[in-house]
Amino acid sequence: MSHKRPVPDGQLVRALDRSTSLPQHRVAIYVSDHCTICAYAHEIADLIRERFPDVELRVIDLSDPGETVPESVFATPTYLLNGQVWSLGNPSPQQVIDTLSKLE
Repeated sequence: MSHKRPVPDGQLVRALDRSTSLPQHRVAIYVSDHCTICAYAHEIADLIRERFPDVELRVIDLSDPGETVPESVFATPTYLLNGQVWSLGNPSPQQVIDTLSKLE
């Protein structure tokens, strides 16, 4: 005899959705070694990781031969949000917070 209480179907589905869900939003930051302002892009990446842990974040070095670079990326740093150009050059921390907060 089992003494476990059954989980209502809706609760089980929601629990499974949370455990297997993919990130709803993606940020890709394209950088390069010769870019003098790209070091700051890594600080912006740290801010995104800290404040928005549910956002999938990638920092992509254009010198990596294994990376495919979208046509929209022609300068560094370039920020893509969900595949669309979000910022050419570094956004301010406040711009990052304002933009990504609206997505949640």
